[in-house]
Amino acid sequence: MKKIMTAMLLTILSFNSQWLAAHADHGFINAGQAQAIALSMTKKLSLKDLGYSVGKLDASWRKISSENITVLPSDSGKHQVKVNNPANNNSIIVSISATGDVLTVKAAQ
Repeated sequence: MKKIMTAMLLTILSFNSQWLAAHADHGFINAGQAQAIALSMTKKLSLKDLGYSVGKLDASWRKISSENITVLPSDSGKHQVKVNNPANNNSIIVSISATGDVLTVKAAQ
């Protein structure tokens, strides 16, 4: 009976440690990751309207590269990324949470 209880306890503990290890890599994104997220979002928005204030962007936004993206200084805990489109001289600002969720996409002023 003691061996069964010990085995059950070890099994339960191993499930908990695997769950913790599987979730240990979640955390805050850095500026490079924010830049990649903004680039991906810009290309998605050139395909369809995802409900952000900019609506669907024209096809020229598909040609944006990382050279056209600037991570703006922010002390609010989220990343503000400016994406410039040299083809039409327009810019958008992508706000990204510290965990990588896109919060807003709006026209730059």
